Amino acid sequence: MGDERLHLILANRLEALEPARQAMVAFLEPAALHAKVLFKLELVLEEIFLNLLWHAFKDAAEHKVEFTVQLQADQVTLSFEDDGIAFDPTQAAEPPIPASLLDAPIGGRGLKLLRRTARSLSYERREGRNRLRVAVART
Repeated sequence: MGDERLHLILANRLEALEPARQAMVAFLEPAALHAKVLFKLELVLEEIFLNLLWHAFKDAAEHKVEFTVQLQADQVTLSFEDDGIAFDPTQAAEPPIPASLLDAPIGGRGLKLLRRTARSLSYERREGRNRLRVAVART
């Protein structure tokens, strides 16, 4: 299998998420991935992109998010690059487990979900840009 990639430049707007998801699904369709793998990839895309929208950009200006899907023999890697606030999800602590459902805040479980879904997760901050790569096994 060669180096098959999809590269998109997305605006930091909620409206960019669904076209990005559709483009990813269409790109991956010839690979005939299992529905569970595709679901994981869609989940990763949504979780990371929404977190970027909510936390990475503190101004109302338009920012660009580079999104790349790389299809490999044993995994699919999703890469995100942006100029938002630095945040390393590989080093961030997970929130404590609440004592009860009533004590549980809404949200805050995305990192745990991401870590359980990903085969590997890597982050670097270079030249004022966040670079996050998430690999999901094809099987």
